Amino acid sequence: MKRIIFSVLLLGTVIAVTSYPFKSCSKSTDCGVGACCTAAPLKMKTCEPIGNEGDFCITEDHQRYYGGLYFLRCPCTEGLQCVAVDGPFPGGKGSFLNAKCRKVSTSAANVPVDI
Repeated sequence: MKRIIFSVLLLGTVIAVTSYPFKSCSKSTDCGVGACCTAAPLKMKTCEPIGNEGDFCITEDHQRYYGGLYFLRCPCTEGLQCVAVDGPFPGGKGSFLNAKCRKVSTSAANVPVDI
C-alpha cells in the first residue's frame, strides 16, 4: 500500500513539474523559436512568447535588452510595432505599460494601423 501511495505522489509531482507553464532561462537563446527571455526586478527570468498582434508589449523607448534578456516583455513579432494605447494602467495614453503589438502600414512610413 505504501508503494502505491508513493507511486501516485511521485507521478503527481512529475506531472506538476513538467506542466508548469514557466520555463526559466538565462538568455533568449535558451527559449527557442518564437520566445525570448524576460526579467524584471523581483521577477524570475522566464521564457515568454514573442508578441503577436494585440499582445501587450513594452514600447521601444522603454524596452531594454541586457545580454540576452528583455525587460518584462518580449518585443513584437516582425511586421508589428509596439504602440501605446489607452488603458487601465498607470499613466493613461502613452504609458509604456499598456502598449500593444499592432500592424504597421508599409505605405504610410510605418504608421501603426488600428484594426
